[in-house]
Amino acid sequence: MRFLMLHGGGTNNQLFELQTAAIRYELGPQHSFEFVEGSIPSPQAPGIDSLVRPEDDFFVYYVPTSAPTILKAVDDLQHYLEQDGPFDAILAFSQGCGLAATWCYRAQQSQHVPLKGIIFFSGEPAHSLAGLAQGEVRDLDPQSEAGIIRLPTMHGESAPLFACAERRLIRWPANSMGDEGCR
Repeated sequence: MRFLMLHGGGTNNQLFELQTAAIRYELGPQHSFEFVEGSIPSPQAPGIDSLVRPEDDFFVYYVPTSAPTILKAVDDLQHYLEQDGPFDAILAFSQGCGLAATWCYRAQQSQHVPLKGIIFFSGEPAHSLAGLAQGEVRDLDPQSEAGIIRLPTMHGESAPLFACAERRLIRWPANSMGDEGCR
C-alpha cells in the first residue's frame, strides 16, 4: 500500500517520521510512505521538546481559526492527491486528521474518494463545509450535515472523528505515538 502521511500542527515531517517509525517498520518494506509537510510556519507544538532540535522549523497545514487557510489546505490536499497519487490510504496525526477528514467529507460529496481508508491518530475533528463557506470555523456536526466518513477508518484516540465514521475498523488507546500535549 502507498500511504500519504500528514503530521500534526506545530510539528514537521521529521517528527512524524520518528512518531511512525515503529508502525512503518511493522508494516514492512512492501508499503511506501510519502510525508507531506505543512506550508505555514508555526510555533513548536507543546510537549515535543525531547523529540526535536531548537533549530528545527515547525509547520501547520492551516491556521485553526482561519476558514480561508483551511479551504486552501483542503484544495492543496486535493491537488496533491491528483498530481502525485494514487494513494491507498492516508495516515494522519492531530491537525493532519482534521485536514484529511474535511477533505474526505468534501470528496464524498462529489462521489470521488480515491482512497481505500484513513488512519487517524489523536485526531482533530473535520471542519464544517457549510461553516467554512460562510467564513466560519466550526466542527462538522455529523447529525445536521450528514457528516459521516464512509471510508473504512482506524482511530487512535480520535474521539471526535470516531463519532463521524461509518466503517470504523479499530480504536486503540492514546499515547501510542507519544502524543502527550501535541495538538
